[in-house]
Amino acid sequence: MRVIGSFSKGLKILSHLASHDGARLSDIAAAFDMPASNMTLFLNSLMSEGFAVKDADGYHLTARIGELANTAAGCFSELKRVTSGIIHELHERFDENVLLGVLSGDRLLFIERLQSSRPVQIINDATISYLPHVTAAGKAIIAFWDEARLDEYLSVTPLTKYTDRTITVKATLREELAAVKKNGYALNRGEYEEAIMAASVPVFLDGPIASITVQFPSFRYSERDLERHAQEMLKCRSDRLRRVR
Repeated sequence: MRVIGSFSKGLKILSHLASHDGARLSDIAAAFDMPASNMTLFLNSLMSEGFAVKDADGYHLTARIGELANTAAGCFSELKRVTSGIIHELHERFDENVLLGVLSGDRLLFIERLQSSRPVQIINDATISYLPHVTAAGKAIIAFWDEARLDEYLSVTPLTKYTDRTITVKATLREELAAVKKNGYALNRGEYEEAIMAASVPVFLDGPIASITVQFPSFRYSERDLERHAQEMLKCRSDRLRRVR
């Protein structure tokens, strides 16, 4: 497959900025092994098109990337149709937040959500995007990437520690993703926020394009519950998709 190298590099730089907010020119250039003068041209292009801004701290993405992501989310009508039955069944079963997630570049976005009706619940912010490896939803997708794509992701993505449960060692993360691929579901044991656990199953339409997630507050559920409910979700997904097709 032939590609335009400079265009591909520009997209990779855009993805890099998404996970390195406030990065300085020298650091971005070093990450891509490029002279600062050449990197400046790429960054100037992103700024001229409204995708990035520069301030005293460094370079930042603008809201335009989120606007594009929201527009793209509106194009997922077929995905939403196929997954609607699963999402509603899981919501009825658990009465917890159920989310449909997709990747936008190397960030995870939730494009559909059913909110829990419980008095104490997790409030979602639809404007937030996440690094996929610290979420069950993201791990359920990237676990099925080929090695080259996963290697590239790990080479540019910082394994930042958010809680005591966050995986910050590449080898450990690879083991976690291998387990996800083997089991068919992903777990988040409080890796991004201590009070929020989650289980997720991937959705395949010509590859792993999305995931369905149920959030389980740690004050209502144990890790043993999480594992058991993940297996229930896997069966629900298989049964429902068989009926749809």
